[in-house]
Amino acid sequence: MAEKINLIDTLSKWVGESKGEKEFKERYAQATQMIAKSGGQAELTLQQPNTQPSREVRDLDIEFQGKADQLTNQRAEAALKRVKEGTAHLGQVGVDSYAGKADAAATEALRVLKPGYDELAAGRQMNSDDYRYMLDKEYADRAATRESNTALRNRGDIFNMIKTLGLGGAILLSK
Repeated sequence: MAEKINLIDTLSKWVGESKGEKEFKERYAQATQMIAKSGGQAELTLQQPNTQPSREVRDLDIEFQGKADQLTNQRAEAALKRVKEGTAHLGQVGVDSYAGKADAAATEALRVLKPGYDELAAGRQMNSDDYRYMLDKEYADRAATRESNTALRNRGDIFNMIKTLGLGGAILLSK
């Protein structure tokens, strides 16, 4: 429930306890003057409000807000810059770390696979040497075959010549 305010009691408390009626009347008169003065100022303010102080307060508030926004923006830009630099640094750390790990893995894989590669190279060389030996042997065999064929052909030509001469002589002698 709302309390009722007794204006006389409130005024009496505000004016204070007086020792006599004369003092009470003096305090009462001072309070009445003060209230009348305040009431006149309040009435004047309500009827013709002065907007100049409100404008000054608003302008100060706008100026303060602009400076506060500018400071907030500067702080946000600095924080964003730190975050970007930190992210770039962490990204580079990851790249460097990955590059180091990849290089180490490649080096280790080559070390493990080197004996197999060396064996393959030795096998290729051996196959190459065997192939070269086989080709040399084949070419030598062909050369020998060619020579023997040439010799046989020459021998066959001689026999053919002897046969031809022998037949020709037999024909000549038979007439």
